[in-house]
Amino acid sequence: MKNLLRVISIVIIYLNAISPIISQDVLNNDTIVYPPDESDPYSSTYGWYLPVNGTLRILIVFAEIEYDTGTDPDPATNNDDWMPHSLPNWADQILDVNVPSGTPQGLLTRYYLEASLGEYNVLGDHLLAPNNGGVFKVLRSQLLSNFDFSALISEINSQMAGNFVTGHGLNNVSYFDNWTHVSGSPTNPSGKPKITPSTDNPSRIDHLMIIWRNHFYLQGTGGTYTVYNNANIVGYPISGVSINGSNGNSMPINTLRHEYAHSLYGGNNFHAGGGGSHENYFIPRSGGWSNLGLSGCSLLTWNGWDRHSKNNQKEVS
Repeated sequence: MKNLLRVISIVIIYLNAISPIISQDVLNNDTIVYPPDESDPYSSTYGWYLPVNGTLRILIVFAEIEYDTGTDPDPATNNDDWMPHSLPNWADQILDVNVPSGTPQGLLTRYYLEASLGEYNVLGDHLLAPNNGGVFKVLRSQLLSNFDFSALISEINSQMAGNFVTGHGLNNVSYFDNWTHVSGSPTNPSGKPKITPSTDNPSRIDHLMIIWRNHFYLQGTGGTYTVYNNANIVGYPISGVSINGSNGNSMPINTLRHEYAHSLYGGNNFHAGGGGSHENYFIPRSGGWSNLGLSGCSLLTWNGWDRHSKNNQKEVS
């Protein structure tokens, strides 16, 4: 009996010892088939709420706050990159307006084109305010919380008066509606195939990117609403919104990259690559990098898993 118990104990110890190895073998299994079984089309390769390949054009809104209460964190003397009542010097350096024939000029366009191995064109143009130098302005007292932008939407609609005018003449919302909007159970687009060209009627803005010049809270930080059904711009609904704050009036390119990436990958549980204060279940707790890496990661760029999960892979001959 004692010998039997000894044998059982040895077997249990052995199984416990090899179980992590078995788990690693499963994780590294290369027999996964792309695309997944179409009978259950649900996969990270389709993106979360936005597509991860093809072409998508973002509508940018530049905004500033007039401080009728509180203190302006970025007064006019701080920096010349984005002076009050005017567009920032880098307004045309974020996104290419059209699909580039060579190297993209927009930093965000270039980033996602390279990250996807040439499969994802993220383009954009900014809505042009008819006065105040093209920038939309609201009062500090109108903003009810750190991420509230309802007063900004109201101001946009009041200023535009039914017109849709952008900085580079894309004066029709159809330029910003390349993908069919699907939301709500059971047709939630999360992880499902995305449909292009758009069949939305009326047209719907695929993604709105708000950039604040002198926000009281968003100083080099931001947030994302993957589905936003509470507002229209010039009569057209919005599929999703990212809110970003300039820091010292400079281009918040890392914030723009990060907040937009949430619509492709997922919520804060996808904060990976180290840094930040959120729970992190990914491989590196610090010193790594990824598309959703936070300020403490070693590189603000993509990694192999990012590409693998979005099926942005090419054979090297």
